[in-house]
Amino acid sequence: MREKRESGSCVSRYSYVHQDLLPLYEQLLQAADDWATKAAAADAVLLLATHLRSDISQLLRYAIA
Repeated sequence: MREKRESGSCVSRYSYVHQDLLPLYEQLLQAADDWATKAAAADAVLLLATHLRSDISQLLRYAIA
């Protein structure tokens, strides 16, 4: 029971992080003047999400162990 509760909190934190990144991504796309800048903005947000996902995965591993 404890494992589910801990992993659930990590998953909700993961969802929260991505809910915060989506508006940032949309703002960067709207502010960009050309496609190269839009692509760079998308890459930056994906890099952030990948990094944060890695951190969350590690938290989940430790919570379940």
